[in-house]
Formats: sequence, C-alpha cells, structure tokens
Amino acid sequence: MRRILPIGFITLALVVSSWGMHGSPALANPSQSDTKKKLEDVKNEAKETKASLKEVEAKLEQHKKDVSKVDEKLSAYLQQIDALNKNLAANEKEKKAVEQKLRKKLQRLYLQGENEYLAHMLAAESFADFLNRFQLIRIIVNQDMNDFQHYNDLKKKYEEDKAKVVQAKEEQEKLLKESKQRVEKMLKEMSKYKAELKELEKQEQKLMGEFSFVGGGVLGYPSSRGMTFWNYGQNRGSHIHAGVDIPRPIGTPIYAAEDGVVKSVRYDAGGYGWYIIVRHNNGLETLYAHMYSYQVKVSTGQRVARGQVIGAVGNAGRSSGPHLHFEVHKNGQAVNPKPYIS
Repeated sequence: MRRILPIGFITLALVVSSWGMHGSPALANPSQSDTKKKLEDVKNEAKETKASLKEVEAKLEQHKKDVSKVDEKLSAYLQQIDALNKNLAANEKEKKAVEQKLRKKLQRLYLQGENEYLAHMLAAESFADFLNRFQLIRIIVNQDMNDFQHYNDLKKKYEEDKAKVVQAKEEQEKLLKESKQRVEKMLKEMSKYKAELKELEKQEQKLMGEFSFVGGGVLGYPSSRGMTFWNYGQNRGSHIHAGVDIPRPIGTPIYAAEDGVVKSVRYDAGGYGWYIIVRHNNGLETLYAHMYSYQVKVSTGQRVARGQVIGAVGNAGRSSGPHLHFEVHKNGQAVNPKPYIS
C-alpha cells in the first residue's frame, strides 16, 4: 500500500504489537466469548439442519425411483380397466341381443297361450308323428331355457366386470393420492429446512462479523475467518505496509469491524482500488481496500453496524491477488491491527 510511516512510529508500533499479542486489559472484550459460543451453537444447529435437509433430499430421490414402480402399477390398472371396459361393451351388446330374442319369445308365448305346445302335439296324425313333435318341442324348450340361462350369465358377468372397473379405479386413485401426499410432505419439509438454514446462515454471517479472529480484541474480524497475513509494517521498498492482508476469493463478504459512520468511499487506481473508511465511536477508524465499484454496499455518511456487510473482496488497484487490505487508524495514524482483532 502507499501510506508512508515514520521509522520511529514503526518501532513504536512493533512494541505495541508485541504488547497486544499478550492481551491488553484495555483491549479485552468479555462479550467475545459469548459471541464465540453463539457462533458455535449456530454452526452446530446449521450442521444438524443440513443433515436433516440431506436426509429429506435422499428420501425424495428414493421416492422418485419408487414412482417408476407406481407408474407400472398404474399402467397395469389402466390396461385392466381398458380390458374390462371392452368386455363390458361386448357383453352389453350380446346381452341386448339375447334380451331382444327372449322378448320375442315371451311375446309369442303370451299371444299363443300356454297350450300351444300341447295343441301342436295333439295334432299329430300318428304316434310316431306325436313322438317326433314331442322331441322337437323338447328341443325348443331346452333352447329357450339355455337362452334364459345365457342371459343370466351375461348379466352376472357384466355386473362383476363393472364392479372390477370401480375397484381398479379406486386403487388407482389411492396410489396417486398417496404418492402426491408423500411428495408434498417431503417438499414441505425441504422448504422448511431451507428456510431455517437460510436464517441460520444469516445469523452465522452476522456473528462472524462480530467475532474477532481469536477473541481478545475490540474489533470484529472484517471477513470470513481463515488465513491472515500479519504483515503490518513490512518494508516494500516504495512504502511501508500500513495494514494486514486477508486473502479470500473474489466476492467474499467484508464486514464492518464495529458500529460507526462511513467516513468516505473513494477510488485509488494506483493503490487501494475502491476503499471504504469507517469512523467508530471508540476513536478508531478502519479501512477496507481493493474492492471493485459494484462490490461497495455503503455510501458516505451512512451508519453501519458491527458485522454488517459493507462490501466484498476484490482485486482492484495495486494488488497481487484477491484479498482484503485492512487497516486500523488511531488518532489519524495507522496502527498494527493485530492487537485489535486478535
């Protein structure tokens, strides 16, 4: 970075840094241990929620496989219903034909009277003729009985097939309803867990902004926890490095280290890129650098809260790779950030 520090100040800063590493009562923040516990609780809860969500997703995936079996059953029912409907149509047609035939016979019996067969036999000219007439009448009567029996059988089969169609449709609807209810239940559970997880992630993000890197400082850690180059005061030839570097992927959130007011949002093409300075009530100021313009989330004069997202990690300005350059200023001078956030 371009800020030039006096050599005497560098010596003083190194002394302050060494003192700060052992923990200063003036910089201690008792609330950090509570914040750390809250963060751990939120992380554990998020872990459990993710496990529950994963379990539901696995069940849904298994159900998708089961659906193919359900489809096979539904297809079988559809084929059964189709076959039964064809049988019903054929039986209905045959039943109507037999009904018509029987109706004509009944009409003939009614018109000719019940003594028709007897009169026909008595008109025989000989005993042999009588026996022939008797045999013929018996055949006719048997045929009439067979027609009546056939009609009754057709009617019974028709009613049985009709009942089977109703039963098959009920089984089909039951399968569809159960499958639909099961999927709706799982989707509802997934939606619930996703909403819970989203809320927990928001809490975690906020707590991470509030929680300092190790837990002994007065400022919150300004990004996601992880590697930090504690390179404050490093001689870079053209200048003395005035802050620390936090390497993170582009887009990683940058958090306000403490409550305060945005003092300035500026652009420095040859150094900081887009950077933000926040003035805090404790007399400190913090600087966040190397952002791109679209990543800046605040404006000059805006009040911000500790842990609030104010930007994102970029690689603008004089930067060898994506990282957050973070500075702490006291009484207008850059100081080693480590005692304040570690």
